[in-house]
Amino acid sequence: MLLELDKPNQGELAATILHVVSHSLGAANAELEFAGKAPLYCVPNQLALTVDQNRNIFEVYMSRAPEMGELPYFMVMLSALQETFPCER
Repeated sequence: MLLELDKPNQGELAATILHVVSHSLGAANAELEFAGKAPLYCVPNQLALTVDQNRNIFEVYMSRAPEMGELPYFMVMLSALQETFPCER
């Protein structure tokens, strides 16, 4: 990964990037739902994820799947969100 969350000079920037990635994935999710397609993941309706929540979701996921660290942020964050907020199928 380009940035590391645990480095003092990079942690805040990395957390902000994760938050932007999460919002972008949320927009893609909303577009899928609007088009009548299955969403990528299912966040509860009244939940708006904060920077800290996105960072925590990412860190917990990475602790369980460190091999994902070689992939781009958006792919890791998507997997983390899918694991955290699975859709009922």
